[in-house]
Amino acid sequence: MATILQGIDIGKVQTWRNSKQANILPIAIPGLDSEAAETVDMLGVLEFIDISSEITGTFDYIQGILFALKGFADGNQNTSLNLASPYVITNTNAGSFATPEAVLVKVNNIDYSWDIPGMNRAVLQLQLIIGGST
Repeated sequence: MATILQGIDIGKVQTWRNSKQANILPIAIPGLDSEAAETVDMLGVLEFIDISSEITGTFDYIQGILFALKGFADGNQNTSLNLASPYVITNTNAGSFATPEAVLVKVNNIDYSWDIPGMNRAVLQLQLIIGGST
Protein backbone atom coordinates (compact mmCIF):
# COMPACT_ATOMS: atom_id res chain seq x y z
CA MET A 1 0.00 0.00 0.00
CA ALA A 2 1.23 3.44 -0.88
CA THR A 3 1.86 6.37 1.40
CA ILE A 4 0.27 9.46 -0.12
CA LEU A 5 0.90 13.05 0.96
CA GLN A 6 -1.72 15.40 -0.52
CA GLY A 7 -2.08 13.24 -3.63
CA ILE A 8 1.65 12.57 -4.10
CA ASP A 9 3.05 9.06 -3.71
CA ILE A 10 6.20 9.55 -1.62
CA GLY A 11 7.76 6.29 -2.77
CA LYS A 12 8.67 3.09 -0.97
CA VAL A 13 8.71 3.76 2.76
CA GLN A 14 11.92 2.49 4.36
CA THR A 15 11.37 3.70 7.92
CA TRP A 16 8.47 5.31 9.78
CA ARG A 17 8.85 6.83 13.23
CA ASN A 18 6.10 8.39 15.34
CA SER A 19 6.89 10.41 18.42
CA LYS A 20 4.80 12.47 20.80
CA GLN A 21 6.31 15.32 22.72
CA ALA A 22 4.75 16.74 25.86
CA ASN A 23 6.02 20.29 26.06
CA ILE A 24 6.67 20.45 29.77
CA LEU A 25 7.90 23.77 31.07
CA PRO A 26 10.62 23.23 33.71
CA ILE A 27 10.93 25.90 36.37
CA ALA A 28 14.11 25.91 38.42
CA ILE A 29 13.79 27.27 41.95
CA PRO A 30 16.57 29.79 42.66
CA GLY A 31 18.96 28.65 45.36
CA LEU A 32 17.69 25.04 45.38
CA ASP A 33 18.93 21.85 43.76
CA SER A 34 17.21 20.15 40.82
CA GLU A 35 14.87 17.95 42.87
CA ALA A 36 13.09 21.12 43.99
CA ALA A 37 12.30 22.16 40.40
CA GLU A 38 8.70 22.49 39.34
CA THR A 39 7.29 21.27 36.04
CA VAL A 40 4.18 22.61 34.38
CA ASP A 41 2.35 20.90 31.53
CA MET A 42 0.99 24.03 29.91
CA LEU A 43 2.29 23.95 26.36
CA GLY A 44 0.28 21.04 24.96
CA VAL A 45 1.47 18.00 23.05
CA LEU A 46 2.99 17.69 19.59
CA GLU A 47 3.14 14.52 17.50
CA PHE A 48 5.78 14.06 14.83
CA ILE A 49 6.06 11.57 11.98
CA ASP A 50 9.52 10.97 10.53
CA ILE A 51 9.51 9.11 7.21
CA SER A 52 12.38 7.83 5.12
CA SER A 53 11.43 6.66 1.65
CA GLU A 54 12.96 5.74 -1.66
CA ILE A 55 11.67 7.23 -4.90
CA THR A 56 12.63 5.53 -8.15
CA GLY A 57 11.92 6.35 -11.78
CA THR A 58 13.20 8.70 -14.42
CA PHE A 59 15.08 11.83 -13.45
CA ASP A 60 12.16 14.02 -14.56
CA TYR A 61 9.64 11.96 -12.57
CA ILE A 62 11.68 12.09 -9.36
CA GLN A 63 12.46 15.77 -9.81
CA GLY A 64 8.74 16.52 -10.24
CA ILE A 65 7.85 14.71 -7.00
CA LEU A 66 10.63 16.44 -5.05
CA PHE A 67 9.65 19.84 -6.46
CA ALA A 68 6.02 19.31 -5.43
CA LEU A 69 7.00 18.14 -1.92
CA LYS A 70 9.36 21.10 -1.44
CA GLY A 71 6.48 23.35 -2.45
CA PHE A 72 4.51 22.24 0.61
CA ALA A 73 7.19 23.68 2.92
CA ASP A 74 6.92 27.17 1.47
CA GLY A 75 6.97 29.25 4.63
CA ASN A 76 3.24 29.90 4.40
CA GLN A 77 1.52 26.65 5.39
CA ASN A 78 -1.97 27.99 5.96
CA THR A 79 -3.69 24.66 5.42
CA SER A 80 -2.83 21.17 6.51
CA LEU A 81 -2.00 18.34 4.13
CA ASN A 82 -3.69 14.96 3.98
CA LEU A 83 -1.38 12.02 4.77
CA ALA A 84 -2.82 8.59 4.01
CA SER A 85 -0.82 5.48 4.81
CA PRO A 86 -1.22 2.01 6.28
CA TYR A 87 1.33 3.13 8.90
CA VAL A 88 -0.97 5.83 10.28
CA ILE A 89 -2.61 4.67 13.50
CA THR A 90 -5.67 6.53 14.71
CA ASN A 91 -8.36 5.74 17.24
CA THR A 92 -10.55 4.36 14.44
CA ASN A 93 -8.11 1.85 12.96
CA ALA A 94 -5.96 0.77 15.92
CA GLY A 95 -5.02 -2.88 15.51
CA SER A 96 -6.05 -3.11 11.86
CA PHE A 97 -3.99 -2.20 8.82
CA ALA A 98 -6.69 -3.25 6.35
CA THR A 99 -7.34 0.26 5.08
CA PRO A 100 -5.07 3.30 5.17
CA GLU A 101 -6.12 5.99 7.59
CA ALA A 102 -5.45 9.66 7.03
CA VAL A 103 -4.29 12.45 9.29
CA LEU A 104 -3.75 16.15 8.72
CA VAL A 105 -0.10 17.22 8.81
CA LYS A 106 2.23 20.09 8.08
CA VAL A 107 5.76 19.71 6.70
CA ASN A 108 8.37 20.55 9.32
CA ASN A 109 11.42 19.37 7.36
CA ILE A 110 12.21 17.88 3.96
CA ASP A 111 15.59 16.49 3.01
CA TYR A 112 16.57 14.36 0.03
CA SER A 113 19.63 12.97 -1.67
CA TRP A 114 20.17 11.68 -5.20
CA ASP A 115 21.77 8.38 -6.15
CA ILE A 116 24.17 10.03 -8.60
CA PRO A 117 25.29 7.20 -10.94
CA GLY A 118 21.96 6.76 -12.72
CA MET A 119 19.96 9.66 -11.28
CA ASN A 120 17.02 7.25 -11.15
CA ARG A 121 16.76 7.00 -7.38
CA ALA A 122 16.39 9.52 -4.56
CA VAL A 123 16.18 9.01 -0.82
CA LEU A 124 13.64 11.26 0.88
CA GLN A 125 13.46 12.23 4.56
CA LEU A 126 10.30 13.97 5.77
CA GLN A 127 9.42 15.26 9.19
CA LEU A 128 5.74 16.02 9.53
CA ILE A 129 3.80 17.50 12.44
CA ILE A 130 0.30 16.17 12.97
CA GLY A 131 -2.17 19.01 13.27
CA GLY A 132 -5.10 20.87 11.84
CA SER A 133 -5.16 24.00 9.74
CA THR A 134 -4.98 26.61 12.48
